Amino acid sequence: MTNIFVGNLSYQTTQEDLHAALALAREAGDHPSMIYALSHLAHICMTQNGDLEQSEAYLRKGVTIARAIGDHSALAEILRRLGN
Repeated sequence: MTNIFVGNLSYQTTQEDLHAALALAREAGDHPSMIYALSHLAHICMTQNGDLEQSEAYLRKGVTIARAIGDHSALAEILRRLGN
């Protein structure tokens, strides 16, 4: 993986941190944070790794959560990203 930096962090480090945040959010039942982490993981997969299938999988998980909790704003944003 190319070592691309976001501020002082590489995308790889950011991806690892997002996976850790997602796990913590799941444990806590923090659905908005789960959606946030999934959305950002999808972005990294698409833009840095070129993994469109994994990106879509993350976004679809976010859709499921947003629908389950009735978060229409998050749902709209995720569906927009799926359409791009």
